[in-house]
This record gives sequence, C-alpha cells and structure tokens, in this order.
Amino acid sequence: MSDDQSPEWPEPSQPDDAAASPPPPPMPDPDRPPIPPAAGSSGAPGELGQRFLARLIDHILLAVVNGIIAAAIILPIAFSDSDVGAFSFSATSAAGFVIAIITTAISIAYFAYLESTRGQTLGKMAMKLKVVGPDGGNPTFQQVAIRNSWLALPIIPVLGSLAELGIVIWIAVAINSAADKRGPHDGWAGGTQVVTA
Repeated sequence: MSDDQSPEWPEPSQPDDAAASPPPPPMPDPDRPPIPPAAGSSGAPGELGQRFLARLIDHILLAVVNGIIAAAIILPIAFSDSDVGAFSFSATSAAGFVIAIITTAISIAYFAYLESTRGQTLGKMAMKLKVVGPDGGNPTFQQVAIRNSWLALPIIPVLGSLAELGIVIWIAVAINSAADKRGPHDGWAGGTQVVTA
C-alpha cells in the first residue's frame, strides 16, 4: 500500500431487511405500574365485552338475592296495618333507604369477599376472568372494596343513580381505550387489573 492511499476498511454489515428487527418495547407508563402475571392465568388483560358479561351475571345474581331481601322488608311493613291504604309514604321511603343500604352492603361484600379470596366472582368464573392485585396475586379485601365503592352511589336519592351511570360510562371508555384494559377504579385500588384466567 502506498503512502497516498488510505487503508480500505470493510463496510459495516447492514441487515437486508430493516423490518426483520423487532420494534423497541413500549415505554412503561409511570402512572400504571406493571403487574406480574397471576398464577394460573395467561396474564392477558380481560376485554371490555367479557368484563361486561361477567358484571351482568353478577348483578343478575345479586338482583335475585337483593329482591328477596327487599320483599322481606317491604311486605311486613305494607301489611302491618289493618287498612292497607294507610301504608304511608314516609314508611315506604324509610324502608327504601334501609333496603338501599343493605343491598349495597351485600353487593360490595360479594365482590370484596370473592375477589379477595379467589380473585373471581361467579360472573368472572363463568367468563374466565380474574382480578389481580398490584403484586400479581389476589387483591386485598380493602383494594376490592375500594375498587367497587362506586356501587354505593345509588344510596343517594336520584343523583346517586345518575352519578353511578356516569362512572360506569367513564370506566367502560377507559377500559376500551387503555392498552392494559385498566379503568379508573383499578387506579383507586392501587393498580388492580382484570386478566384472563
């Protein structure tokens, strides 16, 4: 090689197809900590349709139980007077408020007990879904109670039912648009998630 010639270095090899390299992993969202896969689950987030059907099954079961309880409270009051027409509006209102408190407590306890001990309600079992806590195991009783606390809104006359509907829509939109399918109620509970079982 002469002094006036520069050494020839080999060109770095370029891949034939740039698409062959995998895309970089998505950046983690600091507001949503990653959740380890639950034992016995695929770890894939549960879809909105599956979750809706699971809730529907649970609420039908709860409606039957709560309807029996409501009838057991209302019927004795309704027929306690010899004159059925004397059944007062105030007694009905008071009974309705008591029923709302009892049925709300039963509904929240149903979700909190089953999801904290098994990770699944009967509806989630039917739809093969599971709730996991931030550590990937079953959520705590407190986490599930907080996660389902919006069920207590109907205790507030008129406005409570409207607020509950608003939260249901908010949760559904958030679940449908989030990659990890978590809603605001999962955030309230410290980062729970519904996954396929």
